[in-house]
Amino acid sequence: MLLLATLQANGSVLLATSPDEVVQLEARAAMLTQQGIKGVRLMAREALLREEPALTLPRGSAGLLVATDAQLVCSQLSELVTEPVVRPTISVCFWSR
Repeated sequence: MLLLATLQANGSVLLATSPDEVVQLEARAAMLTQQGIKGVRLMAREALLREEPALTLPRGSAGLLVATDAQLVCSQLSELVTEPVVRPTISVCFWSR
């Protein structure tokens, strides 16, 4: 089987739109930092809107930027992975076409 894969270093932002979600985001940021993940930054609503003015966020929203996040784009990933893989620093989701 020929496997074509590309690693895209694109970063990711998780959004929290309620006080409970903000607490969860803060805990996730602490866990990622403790695990040694670089580029972890909590962002207030105002900072998120400066970066992405098209967002519509309620007051009290926050974001978690992980600048070093990347995704693996693989044409045959569904043949390799039979169930989702979730670890503190890795998530692999798959779907069939």
